[in-house]
Amino acid sequence: MQHHADPMRYVSLGTYPIRQPVQGGQLRANAIHKVLRDCGWETRHVLVTPNRGARREMEAGDLFIEMPRRFRKQMARRKWRSDVATAEFVARSRSHRLEIARFLDDFRPDVIAVEQCWLWPALREYVETCSPEARFSIVYSSHNVEQQLLAQEAAIAGAGTDLWSARRAADIESDLAANADLVVAVSEQDAAYFRTLNPSVVVAANGVWPRETPVGLDRWASRFAGLRTALFVGSGQSAQRPRFSPDDGSGPWFPLSLGADCGGRRRCRSDPQRSRIPAAPWRGQCPGRVAWHAGRRDP
Repeated sequence: MQHHADPMRYVSLGTYPIRQPVQGGQLRANAIHKVLRDCGWETRHVLVTPNRGARREMEAGDLFIEMPRRFRKQMARRKWRSDVATAEFVARSRSHRLEIARFLDDFRPDVIAVEQCWLWPALREYVETCSPEARFSIVYSSHNVEQQLLAQEAAIAGAGTDLWSARRAADIESDLAANADLVVAVSEQDAAYFRTLNPSVVVAANGVWPRETPVGLDRWASRFAGLRTALFVGSGQSAQRPRFSPDDGSGPWFPLSLGADCGGRRRCRSDPQRSRIPAAPWRGQCPGRVAWHAGRRDP
């Protein structure tokens, strides 16, 4: 892509900072900004969050909006998820929607990407009220089908998601997906759903930058060799647990990732005496179906 005197401009709207990425959504958004900047684009990020400390992770020119204390108290009292609460906050706060609108007017983006769907209520109003001279495309950068994810969580006792949150997600996400110029899905399964709302859907699977081998890997491989402790490494999101629940009534189990290429070729032994797992999902019992790999190929 050639660099122009007047560079293309890209802004993302999200509920988390992206300058120092840790989790998957941050890594994805950060990578998009990095690649576009390397191509000569100017990029900005709009963040709305209850987390005051996130201000430290903003870059010059970005917009940071912290939910006021009174709203955070209401969020805690009603036990709202922070992402759903963010959508509700911008929908209720006209002053903050205007702040976002002024920011967009000043930056004059060519592309506005909504990271997940939660800040669509603010952008939707801007689409309806912005200047006729404003020319931009809207991208829904989806990470999940949020309404389905929250509906799954709402069906899990103790997951902390209620049906109101799932319905709110359905209203916001469906409207955004239908009005976006492009929907980016992370899987073909997600894309199939979004195509029922919008024909302009592409799949961009999640990934990470190539990483160098961590220093000291051999030391840790030696340290764990022969260790008979199953280790769960992965997402703790409650909505994912049913996907790994066997039908035999033995309770949830999770794929094991310790070292590389566990691949399901080894199974941990079902003797409870061999298990030293304090994690609540297993209640101190060996899951029996967890793939086994700890640097030792014992049967």
